[in-house]
Amino acid sequence: GSEESIVAGVETLKAELRERGGLHLYGLVNNAGVSRRLPVELEPMAELRRAFDVNFFGAYHLTQLLLPVMRGTAGGHHQGARVVNIGSVAGLVANPLSSTYSATKFAMEAFTMSLRREIGAFGMSASIVNPAYVKTEIAAKQLGDASHFSGLAEADRALYDHVIAGQ
Repeated sequence: GSEESIVAGVETLKAELRERGGLHLYGLVNNAGVSRRLPVELEPMAELRRAFDVNFFGAYHLTQLLLPVMRGTAGGHHQGARVVNIGSVAGLVANPLSSTYSATKFAMEAFTMSLRREIGAFGMSASIVNPAYVKTEIAAKQLGDASHFSGLAEADRALYDHVIAGQ
């Protein structure tokens, strides 16, 4: 989502926690994702930026805003607040046509690794879950007429047929 919607959502959550008598926030699961499947040469920069906005920057920003709320719950007897980021096996091994998606998920790997070391002293933890390729709506959006390479010019398709044909 947009930065404005993230800030608004966090403010709503904080108000709700206060209204309910100081309930605590013990967890955050960052699970946003859009996938792109085009060769590097053919990926529009606007789509690359959009993928990073959804898959990485949104999760990063939400985590930034919620860490103070969660840290407040991690003090004393409230140990154990946790950030769980949903990555992907594509963030560990990049295949042809996955440069955009894989780059966002590799970024999530580094973010989680660093975050884990930063917040451990507060009794908090950060982890990443890297599902393998599974049949979900994100995969369905890449098939047939919905695929990113279905609208490619014939010359571009022919140029990259060696990787597109295997999809």
